[in-house]
Amino acid sequence: MKVKRICKTCGKEFFTIPAKIKNGGGKYCSKDCSYIGRRTIVKSVCLICGEDFFVHPSKIIHGLGKFCSKKCAGQAKSGENSLFWKGGKNIKCICKQCGKEFCVRSSNIKQGGGKFCSMECSANFHRGKPNVKSRVEKIKRICKSCGKEFFVYPSDMKFGKGNYCSRECGREANRGENNCNWKGGKIKCICQTCGEIFYRFPSDMKNNTGKFCSKSCACKSKTREKSNNWKGGTSFVPYCPKFNEHRKEAVREFFGRKCLACGADEVEFRTRLPVHHIDHDKEQGCNDKPFNLVPLCPSCHSKEIYNEEEYGKYINTTLIEGFKWGIWNEEEYMERVMYPGD
Repeated sequence: MKVKRICKTCGKEFFTIPAKIKNGGGKYCSKDCSYIGRRTIVKSVCLICGEDFFVHPSKIIHGLGKFCSKKCAGQAKSGENSLFWKGGKNIKCICKQCGKEFCVRSSNIKQGGGKFCSMECSANFHRGKPNVKSRVEKIKRICKSCGKEFFVYPSDMKFGKGNYCSRECGREANRGENNCNWKGGKIKCICQTCGEIFYRFPSDMKNNTGKFCSKSCACKSKTREKSNNWKGGTSFVPYCPKFNEHRKEAVREFFGRKCLACGADEVEFRTRLPVHHIDHDKEQGCNDKPFNLVPLCPSCHSKEIYNEEEYGKYINTTLIEGFKWGIWNEEEYMERVMYPGD
């Protein structure tokens, strides 16, 4: 049978079993009251709303525990209760526009306010009246560009203005030979390809762009014999008829379809590897000349054009080392690549 008890925290009656009382329980009606009761807190009354609340004794020692919430604490320090209270809107003023009486703070009057009761009255009061700058008489000036008369304020003369009547005249006066950065304008040039006369700025001459009149003439100056990579027109010489697709496939199969220079696999480029003539002789296979072919990836094949000596030595060294260490069979290479039966 349950026993009637009184909560030590809130004083509310509740019922509990005797077994809990024997074990030291049955003192509080709920967990919240148990939590509050076990803490060393003191009951206090809020000075603003008058509600009861609990606070730790250490806060009371430091001057706290007077208000139940931040809202009540804010209300206690606002208005006349604030340390910085200076009387509020206690100064009466009369609007210059409508004559209505209104109140303002002393700080507004120090800042030049307190003259109008609203923004509408302030706008109506100043509407149609000349501003302070317009009261100053303008000075008559003559434009240095077009000679037209115009008027400016004395304050504008201090900042170097008042020389031109408009921005257009200012731009025209500082254009061409009158500009402080003028360097003589365009220089007469002769195209090195077609011989036509054209004009370029001195700054273009520094960048070596004043040699040709157009891009087409510049391209023509770098073709055939005039090119740095000219090799006597060997690109127009046809290959030996025996250098066909069957011969290329035999070379790719012998080297395992991998680039001899970097070892890249044919699968990485998703295309068949180009077959390269080591000594750049297109007559290989004809006139009793043996083939000297290796597969190269597209990247190495394009780089080889600009580094023929370096790539040639590297490819020959790689072949010799490969034959020496048994990576490739030299007799099989001569039979299948250099001296094919087909």
